[in-house]
Amino acid sequence: MVTVVAVLLTLPAAASAQTTGPPKILLAFDASGSMQSRYGSGGQAKIDAAQDAAVALLDELPSQTQVGLRVFGGGRPSRPIGPACQDSRLVLPIGPLDRANADQQIRGFRARGRTPISFALRAAANDLGTSGSRTIVLVSDGKDTCQPPPPCEVAREIAKGGVNLRIQAIGLNVDRAARQELKCIAAAGGGVYRDAGDAASLQEELRTLSTRALRQYIARGTPVRGGRSAREAKTLQPGRYVDAMPGDSERWYAVELAAGETLKASASFIPPNHQVADKAQYTDSSMDIVTPSFDIPASQNSSAGGNPFERRGYVDGLGVVSRPIGVGAQAQDTEPFHKPGRYYLKLKLIDDSAKDLFNAIGGKPVELELSVEVLGRKGGSPPAPSVNGTVGKAPGAPRPPSAPDAPPSAPLLALIALGTAALGFGMGAAAWRRRTPA
Repeated sequence: MVTVVAVLLTLPAAASAQTTGPPKILLAFDASGSMQSRYGSGGQAKIDAAQDAAVALLDELPSQTQVGLRVFGGGRPSRPIGPACQDSRLVLPIGPLDRANADQQIRGFRARGRTPISFALRAAANDLGTSGSRTIVLVSDGKDTCQPPPPCEVAREIAKGGVNLRIQAIGLNVDRAARQELKCIAAAGGGVYRDAGDAASLQEELRTLSTRALRQYIARGTPVRGGRSAREAKTLQPGRYVDAMPGDSERWYAVELAAGETLKASASFIPPNHQVADKAQYTDSSMDIVTPSFDIPASQNSSAGGNPFERRGYVDGLGVVSRPIGVGAQAQDTEPFHKPGRYYLKLKLIDDSAKDLFNAIGGKPVELELSVEVLGRKGGSPPAPSVNGTVGKAPGAPRPPSAPDAPPSAPLLALIALGTAALGFGMGAAAWRRRTPA
């Protein structure tokens, strides 16, 4: 029996596929008849609170922001149902802010009719187009009153592969049923749900979810080219690096470790396009710490693996950590991390037999952000200066032994520290599973 110790690792920052042009935000506001109701006894009407929140948001956004506003309801009475369930109009076309005109347009709509959320979501997706980073921020005080189709299904359809398109939702003083539906819409659209119980909280949540859409993450780090085998492994100092991997490929890196030091590493895979999430669901990935003897330990938490693109709208990561090198009982010859020297990080992207990954990325490489830490190193562990694009060895590091063309394979059994980071949203989650020995 093998004991596996769970370790949650800090992964590189959330990352999104590269996009062209500035981010676009489409506010989708409920203007149905229920928005005439007021907060409490004699409070502000919900429709007025929504308009105030929209105006306040536009006052805070940079003038070059690409933003628009679509309302649903507000133009037709509840009956006949057919026209009422197609009652949605684009009040502000998406483009750079024209604050004077925007204020006038926002204040011009009134509350009446039904709540055609599904219809409005589809229209909003069309408003945003098909390129660049796109966010729909849905604000409603109730459920869709025009189903079918259910708005969750529509959100899921819109956000397929949603690295570049995300649906956020805010419930404005909603009941339980409406909250559940709006939560479902946000989850299906790769976004988050927030409650707003009053006008002040609506303004705050609207500002938070909208400005998050403007935070485009670009992978940062020292450019590096990992080797295709252990012999070609690139020696790294602790730090953050950026590389790229084709499908069905390996990348090897080396780190020199002294007695008492522990290697900790994490990697985020960044798909080149948003279709990868849906079309490469059978792709696998792995990251292993390989010892100087070219073993991949079967009894330590030094390997990770899983589907790198299985969560639509997220970029998955892998994290691994070794034991302290040559310390106490760990120094015994039978222990996997007993010997100081040259350790390796082996990353692998594995396509399926149908070549789904290759077809999804069109032969383009998958961007990789790699974080390397050495715990227990005296005086910290800043990255070494780059010389002609090559990261140097640590001063005084032992001379690495010669590596064979292909180190022997070893049974793989490992803790999986599989982390996810939401695109530009700073959220994280982790799950663990075992890989059975080969």
